[in-house]
Amino acid sequence: MTDQPPVPAARQTIDFGRPFSFTFEDPDWIRKILIGGVMYLLAFVLIGMFFIFGYLARFVRNVAAGAPRPLPEWDQWGRDFGEGVRLFAIMLIYYSPIILIMMVMIVGPAIIGAAGAEHSDAAGALASGVFTFGMCLTYGLILVIAVILPAALTLAVMRQSFSAAFEFATIFAYVRENAVNYVLAIVIYLVAGFLAQFGIILLCVGVVFTAFWSQLVSAYAFAETYRFSRVR
Repeated sequence: MTDQPPVPAARQTIDFGRPFSFTFEDPDWIRKILIGGVMYLLAFVLIGMFFIFGYLARFVRNVAAGAPRPLPEWDQWGRDFGEGVRLFAIMLIYYSPIILIMMVMIVGPAIIGAAGAEHSDAAGALASGVFTFGMCLTYGLILVIAVILPAALTLAVMRQSFSAAFEFATIFAYVRENAVNYVLAIVIYLVAGFLAQFGIILLCVGVVFTAFWSQLVSAYAFAETYRFSRVR
């Protein structure tokens, strides 16, 4: 376990512009972003994603500790891969209900249609109802997961504990306590994602580098939220 950053005595608000500018203060930022972009390319065959998650975990801990230049070196490949696998597993567990619902949405109407071939109108209406209900449930779950997953991942990273991602009482208290900063972090995440799309201008290849940069921006905002939090 790493030393936890001190708990602030008073509530502070994150600087909205800081997550977008800190990267360029690192004298070696170009090389680090380039390596991250290559890992992002490898994410299309999954393996690069593990290295990115592990790297971001170390980065988040640096930001939470108040490091002036928090971008770590790409020099802990084995550790990053192992932690990245654990973080990916957390995300997979969180999204598993959505995956299950989508499977039911695909298979369910087909079974209903085959079983009710003699009553096609009723079967069609039932299949349509199952699909519509599944879509509504899916959208609702996506919204809930989008709100709590960043907090769950942050706590798992800072405690270096897999189980911390499923301590829901602490997670909800963390989100509630840091509501303003948490909303700001989500807005920063959305803005960074929008800006990352401009990487397409660079012959499309540039998007992998801007996408990695946008992940750093988002991770910085959520790490700052943790740094100013009194709930951990």
